[in-house]
Amino acid sequence: METIKKTLFQVFKEEAIPYNLDRDISLMEIPFIVELLYILELKNNTNKNSIINRIKSNYFNICNRNEREALEYILRKTPPFNILEDIRNSQEILASTYGETIENTIDLIQGELEIIPEKASMAEYINVLKYFIDDFNIGEKNIKYT
Repeated sequence: METIKKTLFQVFKEEAIPYNLDRDISLMEIPFIVELLYILELKNNTNKNSIINRIKSNYFNICNRNEREALEYILRKTPPFNILEDIRNSQEILASTYGETIENTIDLIQGELEIIPEKASMAEYINVLKYFIDDFNIGEKNIKYT
């Protein structure tokens, strides 16, 4: 029975058929949750992968899809960097066609990082999460899980 149920879930998902069957899923299977964690992760880790993960966000998008793909490509082909300032100071990155977009995106990420406290009460963290949900109009988007 489990095999049939798993196959049904897979077919329904692939064919975008709505269904309402009980299925246990991990929170980490929900892209919205993963993307929210990417934002919070940046507070302590601004390495290349963390910044790329933030830029690639679909729910909390800070640039359009074409820009996201271009920025990801540019950042992946550059030498490793560990902080946002490394990107700001890279003449190679800023000289690209998307240099201005990169600068604007780094400014947006820096602004987000300033909103997230180093240490806070649970109520303060909840307010930060609510801010991101409201600021990106998440309530108006369909949340999907994989």
